[in-house]
Amino acid sequence: MEGTTNPSYYSEGDQCGTPSSTASPKPRQRIPRILSSPTGDAGDGTIYRSSWVGMDENAVQVRSNHIFWRVFRLTSLGVITVSWLAVLLAAVAMIAWGDAGQGSRCMAKEHWFDVAVGYQIVPASFQDSDGDGYGDLKGIISRLDYLDYLGVDAIWLGPVFQSAHKDLWLDVTDLTAVDGVFGTMQDFEEFVTAVHNRSMKLILEFIPNHTSDQHPWFQDSRQGQNNDYSEYYIWADGTNGRPPQYTMGSDWETPWSWEYDPTRRQWYLSSTTEEPDLNYRNPAVVSAIKDALKFWLEKGVDGFFMRHADRLIEPWMLADTPGNTVQLGDGATRNDNGTSQAREEILNVIIGWRQLLDEYESSNSKLLVVDTGTDPALAAMVSFNISQELGKANLPFNFMFLDMTSPLNGHQLRTVIESWIDSGPMHSSRHWAVGSADVSRAASRYGERISRVMLFLMLMLPGSPLLYYGDEIGMTDGQKVNDSIANDNAAEAMRSDRELTRSPMQWSPDIYAGFTNASLSEPWVPVGVNATKTNVELQKLHKNSTLAFIERTIQYRRDNTDLFGIGYQESFRLQATFKEVLAFTRESPSGGQATAKAVFAAVNVAEYEVSENFESREEQIPGAGNVVVATNMSRVGESISFSKLLLRSEEAILIQYEPLPKPDGFSKP
Repeated sequence: MEGTTNPSYYSEGDQCGTPSSTASPKPRQRIPRILSSPTGDAGDGTIYRSSWVGMDENAVQVRSNHIFWRVFRLTSLGVITVSWLAVLLAAVAMIAWGDAGQGSRCMAKEHWFDVAVGYQIVPASFQDSDGDGYGDLKGIISRLDYLDYLGVDAIWLGPVFQSAHKDLWLDVTDLTAVDGVFGTMQDFEEFVTAVHNRSMKLILEFIPNHTSDQHPWFQDSRQGQNNDYSEYYIWADGTNGRPPQYTMGSDWETPWSWEYDPTRRQWYLSSTTEEPDLNYRNPAVVSAIKDALKFWLEKGVDGFFMRHADRLIEPWMLADTPGNTVQLGDGATRNDNGTSQAREEILNVIIGWRQLLDEYESSNSKLLVVDTGTDPALAAMVSFNISQELGKANLPFNFMFLDMTSPLNGHQLRTVIESWIDSGPMHSSRHWAVGSADVSRAASRYGERISRVMLFLMLMLPGSPLLYYGDEIGMTDGQKVNDSIANDNAAEAMRSDRELTRSPMQWSPDIYAGFTNASLSEPWVPVGVNATKTNVELQKLHKNSTLAFIERTIQYRRDNTDLFGIGYQESFRLQATFKEVLAFTRESPSGGQATAKAVFAAVNVAEYEVSENFESREEQIPGAGNVVVATNMSRVGESISFSKLLLRSEEAILIQYEPLPKPDGFSKP
């Protein structure tokens, strides 16, 4: 165990507790004494002065009682006392400041993304500007005013890289080129400028795990085992015409498979057909991916969402590596199929990405969001090892709400929220999402009314919420096309479940929902069946629409930033939870006995009304408050009693109130 470091030995400029390897304590210096002796001439030219013999006891007593010396003694005593108190207070202040400074310099720092409202866009499905049936960058630019109206702080842009067009632009053939479907590189640069001109940020979804088998890297790699790209992918020999065999547990589930390449006469690893996995144990691959990230950083992007980062290292290939064991409760051990080592290697890759972002001016504004899949251990490692120790903007993507379907209950929601908040450092941000391109839409999973409740919950929790395009108006999944009528590209695409969540944005009740020019081309996938009734144009006209509710909720967040920070211990408190109801409070920080302002958020996930008592002296919740946001907008402005709080079926409500003073001797845990 290492000893405690001594700040006195830190080299100059070391702010975060790293001992200097060269600093050392200075040796004591001897101070020569000057001795006195009687006056005389020793004959060598040295003159000696006799010592003063002093005063007798009576003379000392007389002098000590003189008014001058009495005042001098009292004054000196006072000065010494005040000085010691000043030193003590200064020491306490320095310790407190040092702890706070360490927290701000060496742990999580506040940055724009702590509470930013994100908006995830599938580029092909948002707005078509040229009538070819595919959404594009110019189309998104034309709709930025809508995102500004909604209150979006950051756009999460789906993959726009050059692609082989076999897997929704996830099969990349060039990581530094824009696919022609979406426009040109100049269009991308104009898009970045337009986003920044509206004080928004741009997060680019990046594909680090694999490429298309049409990528030049793979085409070179398959030519043989002795060229510059031979080890860019994971190759292995088979056995008797069968794929390579690796030791796996009987319960092992893996997304990977082996594909045979007749040119190289070996098998390559892939997680999706025609998309070979990159070999992250090859430093050249790590460097090449960093070069691609640097390219987009130079274009002005504000960060990346690294998709499928949990798949960068294949744990089952490490299953027989010595040391890959976990301790069991009875003292025995078992092999963990290489999972622990894989996590460590993945973490090292992620740290490398973070360090690349740090090379840029104002690097704390560059965000790194990591897809850790459903691995909570890897998510925690990302949070603690990067967000806390490096003090940078890093978030594991939160899939917890995405895995939930109706019927919901309050206890289930509370467990998910507490679990995610506890998964990382207390003062770093959290990410929340209800929708994604890879799961059924919220309105299809929960129903229209509960989807509103879940969107409200996401927007009120501490951290950064992410809206999936169209969820703010209640878009539902598309419909599959019957094979018998699959005679065009759109019908062909809609056979897959993954396209059902990527249907065109519904802007108006016009043909093709205002997504594309009907006279030129049909959309690349069919428009949703509810587009004539569920669209932006109509919902802007109705104050009780899903869009009006979401816009008001976001606007309240933006108008009350003091209530929506990331200081969970100070500002966020879960309240009594019931089968039907989840409730929590958020408070603005204050140094006094009571906070200046607070809100009470509650959701009822039941199909019937519920009345509960939430008035509490200990929780500083008074008898009544005023409704500021509600799924039923007619309740806004209503004075409501906390002692008998009525929540209508499938309702979300936000109540603003003035907190009661803290009870004497009581402090919140």
